[in-house]
Amino acid sequence: MVSLWLMLFLTAAVVTVGAGYSEGSNAGFIGGCIGFTVGLGMGTGCFAVLLAIRRIGLNHVPTFSTNDIADLASLSQKLKKAEDPVSVFLFEKLSSNVQAELAEYESGNINPHLLRGHLMFALNAAIEGPSIFADNRFSCVQLRPKTRQVLMQQDANRDATFLNRLLLEDAYPDELCRTPLRKHATGKRTKLLEGLECFCLFFVWPPLLGLFSALLTIYLTRFTIHLIR
Repeated sequence: MVSLWLMLFLTAAVVTVGAGYSEGSNAGFIGGCIGFTVGLGMGTGCFAVLLAIRRIGLNHVPTFSTNDIADLASLSQKLKKAEDPVSVFLFEKLSSNVQAELAEYESGNINPHLLRGHLMFALNAAIEGPSIFADNRFSCVQLRPKTRQVLMQQDANRDATFLNRLLLEDAYPDELCRTPLRKHATGKRTKLLEGLECFCLFFVWPPLLGLFSALLTIYLTRFTIHLIR
């Protein structure tokens, strides 16, 4: 891969040198080299930024927002009654004030927006800790295939926060909105497309940007020389 990158680099450099000499001036040649170097650096920097953004986007697990609580009344009722192991687990994690708010929610004495916010913080505190999965806790929950797939991964390779969110979404399918699942390279075609994307970003984009910058610098140098003369 490195040799291929060097080949593209040298090809673009040769074109730059040829274009500089075709201008018949040292200024054009020097300007082209400077432009190529700057453009190559810009292209490599853009690749690094894009790759970092892409990695953050793939690895980021969105926390619950107030909008993710689709049915506040149903969620409050399930947590208050605590008739299933998951609801018992979450209810015990709530502060005494939030537990009191759940008890008074049906009476209409509690601001629903305030309760929604408190439950949002409680859900986020639950998913950001270690894995909440236990066989007896989720034995009655129908887990989707994606949740089972993440659950089967080794602890060292498993994202506990991502798993916890999936588990709570499965436990409360009508009460909580599902987050868009992250992309995973699960097949040869997906891996091929990701490899092609990475190849274009690193091995094609920087040399092309360097070449474009070099040619632009050459012609700007030529235009400046004509103006001075």
